[in-house]
Amino acid sequence: MSTTNEPDFDWSQAASLLGDNPDAVEADMDQKTISSLAHALRGCLLNFGFTEVGGLLLQIEKGAYPAGEYLDRINQAHEVFVVSKKLLAAHYPSIGL
Repeated sequence: MSTTNEPDFDWSQAASLLGDNPDAVEADMDQKTISSLAHALRGCLLNFGFTEVGGLLLQIEKGAYPAGEYLDRINQAHEVFVVSKKLLAAHYPSIGL
């Protein structure tokens, strides 16, 4: 946190995805960004065997949901990830998860 009590935030990174004009973000920009991130994350997790969370991320990546529904689906994927991570950590304790 900074001295203004606000969290650190990289505005240049946000601008690289959303553009420089806060009032001119495309209406479907969030959906495109979420889809792209779900795709990348799914690929990484599938490399380690996270098949169920990968399936949930595929639904997020390919689906077209109302904006409010994405958070529920992301939370569901996160819950499955946490449980799956515990399974992986128990099987491979030396990785230190």
